[in-house]
Amino acid sequence: MATSSNSSQHEEIDRALFDKISKSYARKDVVPSTRAARRAIVKRAMRPIIAERGGLGTVIDIGCGIGAQAKYLEGDFDNYIGVDYSHELIEIGRRTFADRSDIRFVEANVKNLPFAEEMADVILIVGALHHMTDLETVMLSLTRIAKPGANFVAIEPQCGNPLIQCLRWMRMQLDTHYSSDQKFFSDRELHAILDFAPLTKTRVEYQGFLTPPFGQAGVRPQILFRPLSALARALEPVAEFICIGPLARLSWNAVCYGKFE
Repeated sequence: MATSSNSSQHEEIDRALFDKISKSYARKDVVPSTRAARRAIVKRAMRPIIAERGGLGTVIDIGCGIGAQAKYLEGDFDNYIGVDYSHELIEIGRRTFADRSDIRFVEANVKNLPFAEEMADVILIVGALHHMTDLETVMLSLTRIAKPGANFVAIEPQCGNPLIQCLRWMRMQLDTHYSSDQKFFSDRELHAILDFAPLTKTRVEYQGFLTPPFGQAGVRPQILFRPLSALARALEPVAEFICIGPLARLSWNAVCYGKFE
């Protein structure tokens, strides 16, 4: 487990990185091919929660970036609160949704959230858990703000596919937007994270067999990658149907689900 000083140092480095790359990082949710892919990933992960609840109520999105999930889940929530410790990303989110009273942004560390107890119906984390330190403290902090029966959803890259891991390593050598200590969780690690909080009905599902690469970079030319992104999204249900059992771990992502007691 990381010490307090190491955790703080990691967080400062990570926050400085995302402040520095905020504009280019935000392009993932602006460029047509990547925006559509990222929307599909979020909508797929949230599908069972929307079906279960009928509506998402108050969603607190941890590590929200520019708050793109508010666009992707438009019409499914009553209130959306995006939380991130990157000042620059939060400011982009505030400007983007300046005319929306049901959407707001808070610059804060997940371990010290400035919220009342039991206010969230859904806690959503999209690709941010692996940037956090001391995950036991993180999960206990989230427990405090979750209503009894609130849903927890975390979409994370997973390490079960060696080929994908090789591709990720190659990208990390070339892409300065990657943190130097980028992490990809194993199935066992994801279940251990869920065990840090008083969650019931926990499960880890493997999703995203074709779509995720198109959500990671605004590749040019769009005239080529936009139709390829659309094709990947169209074929995603087929891949998900085929890749069951042990083959499920060939996916790019894992989605953690649970309900707070």
